[in-house]
Amino acid sequence: MNNDNKVNAVSLGIGFQFNNDIQIESSELFANTNADSVKIKHLNENYVLEKTKNGKLILKK
Repeated sequence: MNNDNKVNAVSLGIGFQFNNDIQIESSELFANTNADSVKIKHLNENYVLEKTKNGKLILKK
């Protein structure tokens, strides 16, 4: 994917700090949509966070 073609899907102001831990609701990560997955880029690596039918989360590389 060419970086020139990137469009921000959503602007997220999410999470809060509690006892020095940052906590984010999974519904905020999924932007309150019915999406089953979220793509995450971390240190130039691509990951997919998926919701299962049982309500669990799986992080895949």
